[in-house]
Amino acid sequence: MSLLAKDNVMMLDEQQINQVWEDVAQRRASITGWLNDLAASFSAAEASFRQSIEAALQLMVADMSEIAHIDEGRLHRLTEEEVLALNMLILDNRQVSADILQQLHEHEVRIEQSRHQRWLAAFGAWRKLRSQHAVQCFCQHVQVGLSEPPACLQLFAQLRDRQEEAHKQLQQLCRKLGQLLPPHFTAKAASDWAHAANQWNARWQQEVDLALQELQAQENVLEHKVQHDLKRLHAEVIAYKGFTHQEVEQLLQLQATPVITQRREAAQQLLQQTSVFLQRQAAEWRLATEVLSSWLTSLVALYEGHKSQTKQSETAIKASLQTARQQHEQEDAQREAALDACILSVSQGSSEQALDERVDAALWCLAKIESGYRSYTIAATGMVREYPGIVRQQADMYIRCLCGILHVEPASAAAAAGPVKNGQQQQAGTTALTHHYHQQAATGQQLLEVVGGAAYLTLHDLWQALLDATPKPWQQQQEEVQPLNSPAAEQAQPAAAAAAAARAVAPLKPQQAPPDIAVAKAVAGADGTATAPADEAAQADASDRDPDSTPPCPMSSSNTALCLQLGVPAEDVQCSLQQIQVALLSDRETFAARNQGAAESWSEQVEHMLTEELDNHLRSHRPRAGRIEEEVRAMRSIELLVQGRRVDSHMRLQSKAVKDQQAMFKEAISQLQTKANTWRTKLLDYVRLLGNALSLKGVDICWREAQALKAKLDKQLAERVEELQQQVDSTCADIVAANRRFETEHLRTFQEGGSYAEENVATYKAGNAGIDDHIATQQQHQREQLAAVQRELAAGLSAAEKTIEELLPSHKQDMTLIEALNRGVEGANRKLQQQFSKNSEAIASIDVVL
Repeated sequence: MSLLAKDNVMMLDEQQINQVWEDVAQRRASITGWLNDLAASFSAAEASFRQSIEAALQLMVADMSEIAHIDEGRLHRLTEEEVLALNMLILDNRQVSADILQQLHEHEVRIEQSRHQRWLAAFGAWRKLRSQHAVQCFCQHVQVGLSEPPACLQLFAQLRDRQEEAHKQLQQLCRKLGQLLPPHFTAKAASDWAHAANQWNARWQQEVDLALQELQAQENVLEHKVQHDLKRLHAEVIAYKGFTHQEVEQLLQLQATPVITQRREAAQQLLQQTSVFLQRQAAEWRLATEVLSSWLTSLVALYEGHKSQTKQSETAIKASLQTARQQHEQEDAQREAALDACILSVSQGSSEQALDERVDAALWCLAKIESGYRSYTIAATGMVREYPGIVRQQADMYIRCLCGILHVEPASAAAAAGPVKNGQQQQAGTTALTHHYHQQAATGQQLLEVVGGAAYLTLHDLWQALLDATPKPWQQQQEEVQPLNSPAAEQAQPAAAAAAAARAVAPLKPQQAPPDIAVAKAVAGADGTATAPADEAAQADASDRDPDSTPPCPMSSSNTALCLQLGVPAEDVQCSLQQIQVALLSDRETFAARNQGAAESWSEQVEHMLTEELDNHLRSHRPRAGRIEEEVRAMRSIELLVQGRRVDSHMRLQSKAVKDQQAMFKEAISQLQTKANTWRTKLLDYVRLLGNALSLKGVDICWREAQALKAKLDKQLAERVEELQQQVDSTCADIVAANRRFETEHLRTFQEGGSYAEENVATYKAGNAGIDDHIATQQQHQREQLAAVQRELAAGLSAAEKTIEELLPSHKQDMTLIEALNRGVEGANRKLQQQFSKNSEAIASIDVVL
């Protein structure tokens, strides 16, 4: 029964409640036992009474039987009556006891029913109370246990560690910015820094997104757990059976659902607040790196642009000089080429008159060459003298642009004065610098002393100026959200336009007001009235809608910050920016002095070099006129004389060769005719041989031999004629080849590598052409003469053959008759032989017979 204590009732479940009822039921079982014992006692008393009565009746029957007062029948009837009366008494007692027991049982049943009804009512009330208690415990668990779970707090602790680590990396990144100093101040270094900053921003954005995803995942887990617990609560309340399903739904809807919704809204609000805070923090960090990267990129572009422009200027002036020199050399080459052409024409003159004309043209070209030397020197000297001024202008333009980007300006005339010449001027300059510095320090400006003694004043805080001049992403989002037609937007549009126009003027002068203040005054002055502040409620509402205000940091229930409020490390950024300012200004001073000195020194050296070059050209140019007149012209006169004598010698040799060839041809024709007569005589010898032939076959053989000899002699005649023809062609070709060889070896123009004038070559070649024509005519005449001789000799051989052919029929007729007579004699001889054979055989047969 200790379970029924006040503190434990709401902790019991239905099984434990039923156990309590079973304990009570056990006690009810003992009361029933008591009644059963009472019934048993009644039965035992009845049995004992029956036994005692039966024993008394038996004694009475026995005694009465012994006494024999009455007969046995009456005794038995008497006994039966007594027994019957006794039974009736027992039955009455039993009825009484049964009635008593029935009344007791009925009373107990009524008490049990009353108790059971009260227990059922109490059990129903416990069901409702237990259901309500479960709902209250669930609500309390949701409100207390799940509002800030340890896992969520652990995630926020990890997020704070990530924030701290990221902020350290941002500090290192800002400090590395101050290390980008000349000579390492390059576009690659700026690009690497910007790339590192972008990578860092991307990593931090990923960290933020991952942290928000983890928080959202944890919230999803909690929401899933709450829904799971709600379902379990629903099942538990249903299991208690204290309410119907509809009542359970209403109970949970009224009590649990608002708590769950409140927890979910609070969690989502915390997540939203965390997301806004982290995104704004990431945006501020990203904006800072983007501003620094953009400023650094523009500064590097200006720095390298100035270096590149300086190199380009140097390259340009050298290229201009080179171009001028190339143009001069090209023009001079043209003039020299014209001079060489004139000298060449002098060296290629064909007569004395032509040599005099060409010498005058060469002297005129020499005068033009000298004028070209002087013109080039004047133009190049002018360009060289202008170069130091160009370098100075570029340096002045660069310092103006550099001061604009660095938001500085040169100090006063005394502070910005160059190197002094004496101690008094230096002391005066130092005093002016000190006085000017104190004046500017009062206005919040800072003096930057750089290498070389120069000094510059900062116009304002560079880092803050860069931030103010850069539009904020959250401001743009706020402007997009703000209705365009609202009175606030209409009133803010002219102010924003004026602020943009004011920011476009850079850098600001120290005496100028900040753009926002100036714009506010301008807007107020445009209306002609001063803008009075609105009431305090409007100011508070405006401050709430201020896009520059930092979103609140998410707080825990114990008013502890869940995130770290870490801003951009302004001190590190300002220190790095100041290092860059001083380094670039110092580099400008040293580079400008070095570059200006180098430009002036180079200008003087080049001008001196050009003057010496002109003197050298003039000294080497003036003796050239005498060499043309005294050397070139005289040598050409001698060459013309030698060439004339060489051509005359060749013409004499060729005339002799033509005559020798003609004599050789006549001698060859004479020899051929003598040889042909010998061949004809040899062919006519076959006339004699025909007379010596002894048969027709011998005649035919002599005729064939004569034909073969005729063909052989014709072939030998043709070969000899061909040989003579080739000899004629060869000798004529040798004469022509000698002309060509002479022309190739000697009659070569200057273009062909020779030393003959074209006019002379044409004249000499005309003479050779006359020899060629004569030898060609002579060769044709000899060919015709040789062909006539060949026809004449061939006709003689043919006539000899014809003579033999005319004698051939008579010789054949005689040989035919002789052969016929020979055949008759031979036939008679054969017959005689046959007869003799037969006679011999007859003799032999007779001898056999005999």
